[in-house]
Amino acid sequence: MQGIVDSIFRGPEIQYSLNRNLTRDGRAILCEWSNAILRDEAGGPPSVIALAADVTERERVRAALQDSEQRYRTLLETAPFPVVITRLRDSLVTYINQRAATCFQVPQEDAVGRHAPDYWVDMGQRQRLIEELRQKQVVTDMEVRLRDAAGQPFWALLSARILLEEQEPLAFVSFNNINERKAAEEALQALNGELAYRLQEINLLQARLQEQATRDALTGLYNRRYLDETLEREVARAQREGYPLAVALLDIDHFKQLNDTYGHRAGDEMLRQLGHFLQARARSGDVPCRYGGEEFLLVLPGVDLETARQRAEEWRAGFAGLTVNFGSLALQATLSVGVACYPGHGKNADALVDAADAALYRAKAGGRNRVEVAGAVEE
Repeated sequence: MQGIVDSIFRGPEIQYSLNRNLTRDGRAILCEWSNAILRDEAGGPPSVIALAADVTERERVRAALQDSEQRYRTLLETAPFPVVITRLRDSLVTYINQRAATCFQVPQEDAVGRHAPDYWVDMGQRQRLIEELRQKQVVTDMEVRLRDAAGQPFWALLSARILLEEQEPLAFVSFNNINERKAAEEALQALNGELAYRLQEINLLQARLQEQATRDALTGLYNRRYLDETLEREVARAQREGYPLAVALLDIDHFKQLNDTYGHRAGDEMLRQLGHFLQARARSGDVPCRYGGEEFLLVLPGVDLETARQRAEEWRAGFAGLTVNFGSLALQATLSVGVACYPGHGKNADALVDAADAALYRAKAGGRNRVEVAGAVEE
């Protein structure tokens, strides 16, 4: 005991210490001692005032807290994902685990004390994160753009929540680098775009092939195959909806003679110009077709017999006044036309075409360059 007193007198005037002591019943406690030396102004021997406080429970709690914090830090260090803790008020980094430090390409000890915005590419994204954290206390799976210490950007999938440490709001942030996933998504988007472009090309090609399959290459009008399909369909619709349907069969007069005199190329040019002539005069719903050779057939849905005859007469007169230039030649030709109408001249496609063909034969026999309408004999 004297040794303790001597050590007190050799020390400063006021001393503090933490000592393990025994109570009267032999129980060990931890005491916090405060010692003060009192000097006698009259020159008498000094004395010591000693105060002791039992701090056993306080130190137990402190030790438990330190142990808990150590376990907490160990958990963060061994977490399988990067973790950063920042103060919410000034974005100061107070903790960063090794995985996060590696992600940001910075030594772990150097990262603490820096500010979180140093690692963000888009400050607007960070501001949205902070605002959402303040409102909801937690944010999950936000895709953001971060950058490492060298300024290299990367995509991250980030989650965060607010923690309180001694009444200080902290942002606990965890994230994963999703650069590979984003690259795969971008590659997939590019592939989908390329695929959509290729599909569009295929659709256009199919439409072009379909068009070619139904168009006559020389005149640009519909071909015989398309006519056969369409006329049956139009007759069925006329029957169903109860409206008339006319067909006009046209033939270039003396076409063989034109071919023999000026050649097949001149004949082809005459056919081509007749195709353009008819296409230009076709109305919405009309189906102008090259029937075969120098014959052309127009399907006229909703057109009665008299209207069809008048239109055929207009075609005949218009073509008779048309000059077809071929090289140095100025060629002209005339048309003979036979007209028939559903239902008076036939109840199906074949009957209508036969009736129009018979009327065309009469126009030829009657001197050509004329229009004939199917009569009772063709019914």
